[in-house]
Amino acid sequence: MDGGSREQRVKFYTALYHALLHPNVFDDVNGDYRGYDGRLHQVERGRHHYVTYAGWDIYRSQAQLVALLFPKVGSDINQSLTDMARQTGTWPNWPHLNQSQQKMSGDSLQSVVASLDAFGSTDYDRRAALESMRSTQTLPADATLRRHAYQYATVGFVESRKGDSATSKTLEYAVDDFGIAQLAKRLGDEETYDRFMVRAQSWRHVFDDAGGHIRPRERTGFDRDFDLGERGNQFEQATGYQYGWMVPHNVGALIEKRGGTEAALRDLDEHTRELDAGVYGTKGAYLSNQPSFTMPFVYHWLGRPDRTGEVLRRAADEMYGTTPSGLPGNDDLGSLSSWYVWANIGLFPAIPGTADLMVSSPVFERVVVDSADSRRRITLDAPGAGRAPYVAALRVDGRATSKSWVSADFSREGGRLDLRMAPRPGAWGTGARDLPPSYADGTDARNNIGVTPDGHGNLGSLDLSDNSLSRERLAEAGAAPGAKLPLGDTGVVFTWPDTGPGEPDNWIPHGQRVPLGGRQATGISFLGLATNGPSQGTAVVEYTDGSTQSVPVGLTDWTPGTDHRFGNEPLVVTTGRNRAAGGSDTAQTKVFGTRPVALDPAKRVAAVVLPRGTDRGVMHVFDVALTDRPVAADGQDG
Repeated sequence: MDGGSREQRVKFYTALYHALLHPNVFDDVNGDYRGYDGRLHQVERGRHHYVTYAGWDIYRSQAQLVALLFPKVGSDINQSLTDMARQTGTWPNWPHLNQSQQKMSGDSLQSVVASLDAFGSTDYDRRAALESMRSTQTLPADATLRRHAYQYATVGFVESRKGDSATSKTLEYAVDDFGIAQLAKRLGDEETYDRFMVRAQSWRHVFDDAGGHIRPRERTGFDRDFDLGERGNQFEQATGYQYGWMVPHNVGALIEKRGGTEAALRDLDEHTRELDAGVYGTKGAYLSNQPSFTMPFVYHWLGRPDRTGEVLRRAADEMYGTTPSGLPGNDDLGSLSSWYVWANIGLFPAIPGTADLMVSSPVFERVVVDSADSRRRITLDAPGAGRAPYVAALRVDGRATSKSWVSADFSREGGRLDLRMAPRPGAWGTGARDLPPSYADGTDARNNIGVTPDGHGNLGSLDLSDNSLSRERLAEAGAAPGAKLPLGDTGVVFTWPDTGPGEPDNWIPHGQRVPLGGRQATGISFLGLATNGPSQGTAVVEYTDGSTQSVPVGLTDWTPGTDHRFGNEPLVVTTGRNRAAGGSDTAQTKVFGTRPVALDPAKRVAAVVLPRGTDRGVMHVFDVALTDRPVAADGQDG
């Protein structure tokens, strides 16, 4: 390493030392170790068993640093975690020595495995690790240690009435599931990838489009009285403003939902006025605590990597020092230190579960990273970085690029980065094609399992009270998988989802796009219901010529008696809801077709975008259908 002041080098190497203290070796000189099951085990010759993981902390940058510097250690850590899962039958999120512990939010060690794997630490039983993740995190979710896992896995969010950091748990679980999906994709398991990418988009359920923020959500709507500037009982060691940027795997969609680039840039600039603002009565950042770690790199997705560099340099100068109090907070077994290391070398793994690296302005003029016991070397040259702190141009292995990130191939194989530095911000990294990737797979898929076989009510839930529709009783009422359901004489014919037990069969709307084939139509109708309802929202019809039309959607609660709202017509009526705990109740349930809304018959319908947000209850849409029969011009649903 070349360049930087003596103080900067002391801070850097001290942080590097701290970042590599944990996890730690637990096996004896002969390879024996006492496992989580209390039994004596032995590691393979030439390997080690690692213990003591700060799960909530390590996945955000520390695991990636270990894998980059010591890939064999990363593989041993992954094998150790796989052995832990085998010995315990589940995934403790904060194991200490050989004792299972649950602390903080999330199931982060699964993201740790995925991140280490992404950086090339693949010498472990990868398929056993993935199978353990898949089996423990799918319904009936009776082998998971995630709190409120059943509710999250069925309706996609933990309702705010649970307290217990309910809203941040939803965000953390989405990141964890993204990691599982990425590991599955690298192993060629498309089914698991698809399933967990749908769940990775669960953060959308707690984004309040009306207010433009991630916010606590109750079964009857968002809690808009909640003070996002207070720590409260909804966000783990953070405020809603701090967790409001923590969707690292789909930042592009987060920015869109926050109102677009200009609005998000204003919000982020305000947020970073204070970098260590704490958690009480503030809109500011809290970079001495883990939920804010990826926040500065959101600027990359906003086309302003220069501001990422400004925040990182401010943090290094204002928050870190060489005195005994030189760390701004609890290092949590090295996570603050690892963040500091990455921030100083001009690279950062901002998307856990992948090996994508953001490129920013380094503190040092030259950095060489040699991976131990590996041919991988990363060289970063930035002459004049101390005097000229902005990246003006970048060459990757000799080829010029304006992109502000490098892909996993570079991270795994190594290479050379040549940065031309400048005293002022320029155009580098600002173009639409320069932005880092956002992983949106799963966004438009059905995301709720509302139908369960009799006797297996724990394989789904339509509401937040663990009730579901009976597969057998639906079939008796004419709604077998793939069945056609006509809506009177309107010409609308719905198709009941042709799904198997345990497969998502309806959309809880958050703006999913449903293709409709480009056919001409006079009207559109929706098949669905509401729980804890009724529920209303606005869908958007997209025509093939690029024009759009807003369409109101309203659905009645599924146990309404005779109180049918919005002109809804009951199409499927059953008696008895399956219960997750077993058995069924005696409630009568109804699935409704909405009154057709008139469309422009001269245009072709490309797709419909389901409501981005709904009021009061939770909306469920099982199908969308068009008609070519006459529809009254004032036909509406709502």
